[in-house]
Amino acid sequence: MNRAITLLLSLLLLLPLTAAAVEMNGLYWVELSVSDRTEAVRNRAALEGLRQVLMRVSGRRELPAALPAPEQVSAALQEYRYSEVAAAAVETALPDTSETATSAAAVTPPAVGNISESAALPETLPVLMLQLRFDPQVVAQMLTDSGLPVWGSMRPRTLLWLVLEQGSERQLLLTGSDHLAEQLAIKQAQQRGLPLQLPQQSDGVSSSDLWGGFFEQMLQVSQQQQAQAVLVGRLYRDSDSRWQGRWDLYLGREQWHWEAPPSASGGEVVIAGVDNSVDRLAAHYLQPTTRVVSHESRAGEGTALRLLLLDITDLVALQRALDHLQGLQGVEAVVIESLAGSRALLALQGNGSAAVWQQTLALGDTLQPVGEAGLDAMMSYRLLP
Repeated sequence: MNRAITLLLSLLLLLPLTAAAVEMNGLYWVELSVSDRTEAVRNRAALEGLRQVLMRVSGRRELPAALPAPEQVSAALQEYRYSEVAAAAVETALPDTSETATSAAAVTPPAVGNISESAALPETLPVLMLQLRFDPQVVAQMLTDSGLPVWGSMRPRTLLWLVLEQGSERQLLLTGSDHLAEQLAIKQAQQRGLPLQLPQQSDGVSSSDLWGGFFEQMLQVSQQQQAQAVLVGRLYRDSDSRWQGRWDLYLGREQWHWEAPPSASGGEVVIAGVDNSVDRLAAHYLQPTTRVVSHESRAGEGTALRLLLLDITDLVALQRALDHLQGLQGVEAVVIESLAGSRALLALQGNGSAAVWQQTLALGDTLQPVGEAGLDAMMSYRLLP
């Protein structure tokens, strides 16, 4: 048992160090259906769109009642355009493939909106869609003024292992399964700004292993598939035919486990699982910051952390590293203290903590941490090609 626990912890430690994060380029875009092209309808849609963007960028599911205000929309809205798309019925009821349900369906016509295991839905008349793009700087300022965090575009690549139990059968979903549960999970993750996908292949991971909580093989495969966060969902029907879910989320040394409240809709359980995962990841990366001054900082300069960069071969490489560090949340300035050969000693100035900056740097594929450091120790990074 101790050996298994040690192996599991070792695998968890590998996740954040070997996988690159994903840059979410669509954080400030929203697409909504509208009834017509009038200005009044567009203004109402823009207000709702801005609210969704603020939630996505802040990592929050709830915003202060006054945010956003109608008068803020015009300043934040950069562009909009209309398009017409073929609409399909919205369905969140997962298909029931048990023998009982199959035999019943043979004599009872399905209710309107029920679908098969495939996520393909019947097309109807075209629907008018309004695409809105909001100014990132204005959105960030609105959140800052309201005391809310700003979650950057680098988000942890998340792999979802989803097992559905119906009757005596368990099904492990993979990428491209066209199952409604997969479509709902990915759509909700996109809505919340999380790069999420299902595994491309199982590579020996079975639904029975996941159901029983045996995650060693799953974590190894997740590492091979470049996952930084791993989400495991196990959905089943209880004795009252309601859907329930057990969820596990792994991110480096952090682990979370929770159970979803029962619901008549399996789709709602999937969506809630994604939402709860984003809540936890956002809380992890956007923890409150405090100024941490290193033991060699000079009074009045606000130096929070000193870094030693390795493999700086020329000025182009140095500038690339500086640009990357300057983009970190809470960094106000990057000061070059010394240059010697292929090494550069830098000082980061701003409001932040060493732990938060270490986590953020681990998300990118520009700098690779070399060893570990405490809050007062110098952190070393190697510039990747």
